Amino acid sequence: MRSFVPLFSLLVGAVVLTATGVASAGNANKTGQACFKGMYPNYQDPSTRQPFATEEACTSFAAKGGTLVPEVDISLAFNEGSTTSGTFAVHNAGPVSVAVTIEVNLQWATTGTGGLVVAESAQCSPFVLDSAGDVVRAICNATVGAGNTVNFLSVDTSAASAVQGVGAVTNVNPNYPDPNTINNAVNWNLSSGL
Repeated sequence: MRSFVPLFSLLVGAVVLTATGVASAGNANKTGQACFKGMYPNYQDPSTRQPFATEEACTSFAAKGGTLVPEVDISLAFNEGSTTSGTFAVHNAGPVSVAVTIEVNLQWATTGTGGLVVAESAQCSPFVLDSAGDVVRAICNATVGAGNTVNFLSVDTSAASAVQGVGAVTNVNPNYPDPNTINNAVNWNLSSGL
């Protein structure tokens, strides 16, 4: 019987430690710990649909049982490597990772000249091609970590005619508030490499 007592004590200890860990994790929202150290502007005040104005407002909301909803500021850019090539990049200025979908539409000045479109750190559905075999539409998905930038798609016209188009963020998941959606689309163009 003695051999069961230490084993029983270990099991009880493990249950107590596990229960304590769960309780402290659950209290993080109730005590507003996510609001501390200057993090309160990363969460949306549901009464104003704006970031919390103060740490006190954020912690008070959380202490009253409110669920903190993070704001994410997703921005899309077209970064030119040269006049003939560039890369679409998505930046997440929010405090949590999100999955982002972008759609890029391309219009080639002359078709069938061999412009290059390549998926970077994104999963793209099959590109939509025109009758000459040029990419005219790409839809790509990637997870963008908090504070990170992901290069989605590269375009190169070095062996082709000029190209222009529009790129836009079409979905963010989870669907957290984005306070600045004007930076979710970009018009772009590259000159001919010929």
